[in-house]
Amino acid sequence: MLESVLNESLFLTHPDYAYSGTALLGALHKVGDAAQRERLERLILDLPRNVRLRNGEDRDPTPSWVKHAQDRLLGALEESNLVLTTVRTLWHERKAAKPLPENRKPQGPQVTSHTYSDEELMARRGVNFKEPANEEMFRLREALRLFLNQDKQKAELAEIDRYLPVIEQCEHALELHAKSHPSMAEELWGFLVSACETIAARVDWSKTDKRWEAIRRDLLKAADDSVPKADDDEDAKEDRWPSWGWPAPRLDAARGLPCLAYRLGHADEEITAALRRLCLDPSHPLRFNLAERLVALFEPAPDLMWELMDTVIENERKFSVLGSLLLAMDRL
Repeated sequence: MLESVLNESLFLTHPDYAYSGTALLGALHKVGDAAQRERLERLILDLPRNVRLRNGEDRDPTPSWVKHAQDRLLGALEESNLVLTTVRTLWHERKAAKPLPENRKPQGPQVTSHTYSDEELMARRGVNFKEPANEEMFRLREALRLFLNQDKQKAELAEIDRYLPVIEQCEHALELHAKSHPSMAEELWGFLVSACETIAARVDWSKTDKRWEAIRRDLLKAADDSVPKADDDEDAKEDRWPSWGWPAPRLDAARGLPCLAYRLGHADEEITAALRRLCLDPSHPLRFNLAERLVALFEPAPDLMWELMDTVIENERKFSVLGSLLLAMDRL
């Protein structure tokens, strides 16, 4: 009942049907009489002449995909059942040239998953961990995770004190390797600034503690970093709460400097100048985060806080940033 569909060459060549068409032809050839076997073998012989070619494709010479379809059909036949001499000759010639392909059942889409380690992710970005400088900076990057994990729990001062030398080690490594190994250095710098922001927000050292010098130094440097890039479009109609990638050193500096002023009990000239610039920063996520942190200036620098809030209100074009500022003011 199904044999007649094989007269349509698509059932012998098209990927959607070739497996079933070949299986049907092979099964009918195995159980058929001599007349039926001859009809089926002629379908294989005549395939180059009858096949539907692709647009602009020549029939002579026979395209390789047509020969492959012929070979797959020949592979479905048993030599002892062959009737036509020409088919038997073709069967032997093709098999001598290379094994006839198996009629494999097509597989549907398959999904595999793999969780990349940090080392693998960095290697995909071109970082060679066989180089000692990259290996050293990656080790320091991992040591900084102690500071980054403080967002969800109260900072343990003793533990932070024990790991604090890592910050100076990072600064030294960056000074040595930033130009020669920029990819790994950029990653380490992002982690370092984020660690400084966490310390400024969470750690309650005394106002005169010398350890604030390193935090201040790195946050001020990060305030001039190129990441995140400008992303505002003044004509954009959508004004959603922003999302951002990480590491983002300048954004972390915007979050950390108001907290640093709170810890120090004042905002010096450099911190004040940096905050004034950041209030007009071209990055929407940065201004959104800074607006939320301005209330940290209420005790150490209230005049500066109101000045910066006025700057935001007068210049801001994003209602999401103004909303962040209102939520922050509600905590005063």
